[in-house]
Amino acid sequence: MQAKKNEYLLYIDVLRFISTVLVILVHTTGPIIDRIDWLGTKTWFISNMYFAFAKCGVPIFFMISGVLFFELYDDIKIKEYYIKKFIKIVLPFIVLEFIYEIFIYKNLDAKMILFNIMSGKVYFHFWFMLYMIPIIIVSPLLLKLFKKNDTKAIELYLLFWIIFQFLLPAINNLLNINFVVKNPFTMEYTGYYLLGYYLHKRNFNKNEKKYIYVGAIVSIIIILTGTYFKNENVSIFNESYYNLFTFQILILSSTIFIFFKQSIKDNRFKVIKKINICSYGIYLIHPMVMIMINDRLHINSYSIQPIIGIAIYTLITFVGSWLVVYLYKIIKNKTRKILVRSV
Repeated sequence: MQAKKNEYLLYIDVLRFISTVLVILVHTTGPIIDRIDWLGTKTWFISNMYFAFAKCGVPIFFMISGVLFFELYDDIKIKEYYIKKFIKIVLPFIVLEFIYEIFIYKNLDAKMILFNIMSGKVYFHFWFMLYMIPIIIVSPLLLKLFKKNDTKAIELYLLFWIIFQFLLPAINNLLNINFVVKNPFTMEYTGYYLLGYYLHKRNFNKNEKKYIYVGAIVSIIIILTGTYFKNENVSIFNESYYNLFTFQILILSSTIFIFFKQSIKDNRFKVIKKINICSYGIYLIHPMVMIMINDRLHINSYSIQPIIGIAIYTLITFVGSWLVVYLYKIIKNKTRKILVRSV
């Protein structure tokens, strides 16, 4: 596997930190958003804004993954690449899924757990892995197709991705019709993966950034007002305006990415690098930490006024998850050193 040694991408580390927090924020804000009886209140509108930004966490994760992959590799030795990804990404996911099944669902049937994993019946936040793993598998092909070509190839792919994944579904919903043209880009999040690399390579002038930021403001307004009117006369919350394949989430996620790419220059942010070595672990375990905080400390989004409670619950979950993962890494490294010395 030929990997490049690139300049440290500070803004990517900042975005990774932010997207990790946003993923937790989705899960701490969700119970408030689902309260239809609070619709239209100040608490609901502010929680709605929290949730709108929080939903950008997953697209940003895919985008920064694309940047890191394309910037890291010029060429790949397939066997080494897949072994490395299995050990670092897939195996921890499988282990944690077993832990959730055993301790949350009291399921001790290993065969059933493996069957659930293979059939996609995983703990709720692991839906992300069901899309990330196929992208990891096809990434060597994407490298061959797009790495050595100019950005025109990626632009063409993104154009078709937007047409099939965003535009046609939007027209279907708006006009209540059903296009018979099937989507040829079956791995939906591959577009976000490539979009991240494209935005990383693309420079935007002052006027372009102005239009992008205006688009983000309009997107927030669409999410806030659209979600309100969509839920005025329903008994079960409808979150269609938060769908990750709507234009408003696409624009808002891209704007956050571009903003931090253009803004983060200060080296003092490098402290985040120490936090980010635990980011994947935080993602894996944060629901379990949330349950423990709620059950043992009786802290959740409702503990105090929800607008503040959401922020506190998110912060404590993030810090608690980071501490668990960080201590685990310390213990693992020290154990490894002891074993090496004893050999």
